Amino acid sequence: MAGLQPVRELAMPLGSNHQQPLPELSVTKIILLLLLLIAAIQVIKPLGWPGLKKRADAWKLVAGVVGVTFVSVILSALFQGL
Repeated sequence: MAGLQPVRELAMPLGSNHQQPLPELSVTKIILLLLLLIAAIQVIKPLGWPGLKKRADAWKLVAGVVGVTFVSVILSALFQGL
């Protein structure tokens, strides 16, 4: 099976000798994007969820995004050597 190439090389355009790294999409980034999207929706039209009755309550969602970011950075730094 020496003639088989990895799937990554098959997807490259012909004549391309360099490999571009694929962007890393982690669960943390997905959660951050989702929370920011919900915060933007809250500013446009209040969601009416408990604690999010007014447009001005979007700061609570943004504070959650910042908190998730800090926790993910700390956890990734702690477990980087493992």
